[in-house]
Amino acid sequence: MRPSRALQRWQLRDRAADEGLLDHNPLVGMRLGSTHIGKRPIRRPVLSIQQLLAGAERLAEEWGYGLWAQAVTGAYTGMRWGEICGLDRRHCHLGGDEPYLEVDPDHGALHEVGGKLWLGPPKSEAAARRIDLPGFLAGILQQVIAAHSCDQLFISPEGEWWRRSNFSRRIWRPVFDGDTDRDRGPIAQAATFHGSRHLHKTILDELDLPEVLEHDRMGYRMRGVSGVYSHVTPLMREQARTRPEAHWQTATAPHRKVA
Repeated sequence: MRPSRALQRWQLRDRAADEGLLDHNPLVGMRLGSTHIGKRPIRRPVLSIQQLLAGAERLAEEWGYGLWAQAVTGAYTGMRWGEICGLDRRHCHLGGDEPYLEVDPDHGALHEVGGKLWLGPPKSEAAARRIDLPGFLAGILQQVIAAHSCDQLFISPEGEWWRRSNFSRRIWRPVFDGDTDRDRGPIAQAATFHGSRHLHKTILDELDLPEVLEHDRMGYRMRGVSGVYSHVTPLMREQARTRPEAHWQTATAPHRKVA
């Protein structure tokens, strides 16, 4: 059975998001083979943690705590756009010594098809996963949950599900591109929310976490021999909870008034 056109559009848009082309027609820039000589992929800036936190401060000033928390959560979980916008409070296990988020295999991602929003499965089987949290992030998410009664944690100021283009145009780009009318210089021009996912991978590398754990957190399966014989262990999950704490303390030292 051939996939429907709506499903094809969804798949194309999802691929565009992974390439950081959130504000563009998903057909533009796709690799079609060697005949595309001279076509270079659009390269977006990779945010540093200081750039992300500077942008998060602006988000807090302009839109409140929830947008600040959404930016920080993206940086320290690596969740895809649809996953973070579809995150349900029922899948936030924040108590105890082992807090984690669950990307539900059936309803773990927010999708936008033909102008309609709906909750459905994440990108792949591997994307349905457990994401262990450092204590500071569990505390942040507890405050987000306490702030409103909606099922999804991260919602628009109007209390609705996010639309990707609206979020980018109205919220994200003015913060990172700068705003001359408000005498705000750029932080990282052309940065996208997807860049938070790249940032998370660099944080994992800086923390020297095992490769199999990195793949697991990013929602990918390892290939080859390592993919068959490497497994995430309880010790690795403990490292994913504890090592980011020092990283956070160092990163937020200049930003204590917000954090």
